[in-house]
Amino acid sequence: VGVKQEAPTSTTTVKSGDWSSGRGILPARETLGPLFLMATTPAFSIVFFHVCSAMNGNFLEFAKLCINNGLLSTIYNVWPNPWDPI
Repeated sequence: VGVKQEAPTSTTTVKSGDWSSGRGILPARETLGPLFLMATTPAFSIVFFHVCSAMNGNFLEFAKLCINNGLLSTIYNVWPNPWDPI
């Protein structure tokens, strides 16, 4: 009831072997994870918007389009042109 516990220090969290503390499993997770998210989020957002607006939310049809035309070619064709906003 009146027992005061000390906050964990960096030495106790590293020794615990917990995946959420310490150095972690993946090397360079502080840089590669955020870079991966920054690189993939715009493409995912544009593809998601295209599928929902132009393909009536049919992700299976988009997958078939990617299989037939290739993923990068499909994303290139879907990507909006900044000089032609329509």
